[in-house]
Amino acid sequence: MSKLDGLSIPMIMGDWVLIMESIAVRLKKMKSIDPDRIDEDELADLYTDQQNLEGTLNYIKIEFEKEYGSLPNVNGLESQWTEKGFVRNTCNK
Repeated sequence: MSKLDGLSIPMIMGDWVLIMESIAVRLKKMKSIDPDRIDEDELADLYTDQQNLEGTLNYIKIEFEKEYGSLPNVNGLESQWTEKGFVRNTCNK
């Protein structure tokens, strides 16, 4: 498999933002699972999935910033990417 350079799947900026939000929500749900309530095999699978999703999210964020400069302002609101996802903070007035 060759190394990908940039966001090689042609989609609009909003689609990439939705993907990042979806991954962040899934990661949040994974982190909320009590490891004492699942067996070792499920925990190992969960950990692997979590690591893969974190790597994918970081890759998309880096490539998104290269492609678009930064995360967009939505409806005139200052937006910021956090661990919790895409957060709209304050009004730009």
